[in-house]
Amino acid sequence: MTDLGALIAEFLSDAESSGLYDHDQLRALRANLAHVIASDLGSTRPAAIRGRQIDALTAELRADGVAAGRIEAIVAGLRLVFAYAVGRGVIKSSPLVGRAAADDRAPSPTTAMLALGRQAAAWTVRGIVIAFALTVVGLIIALA
Repeated sequence: MTDLGALIAEFLSDAESSGLYDHDQLRALRANLAHVIASDLGSTRPAAIRGRQIDALTAELRADGVAAGRIEAIVAGLRLVFAYAVGRGVIKSSPLVGRAAADDRAPSPTTAMLALGRQAAAWTVRGIVIAFALTVVGLIIALA
């Protein structure tokens, strides 16, 4: 395999002929992976790609104003391509192994209430310690 662009083309060709993906899914994969082919990674050998290069690509896309959902879809497409490459023996492991997708969702109500309770307890303890310290200082001054 000469470069990632050729690997992506082969993956899309096999995906189309295998029938695992419907027409809309293939169209979305092509659209998302076009960003990768157009980037510097497109001309890089798949075995030479590292996770930090994927991180740099996502940062570049973010800086270019690409929506977060689209960036996640691009990374998901790359996961499929690298899984395909591992299965074909082109690379030994995916550079995306161990890299979790960003989770920018709001916390659940339970998690939010637990965090609020934790903060309230911490501030209560701080208040009690400060009150105790002021009481000690007041007693020292009164007895002196």
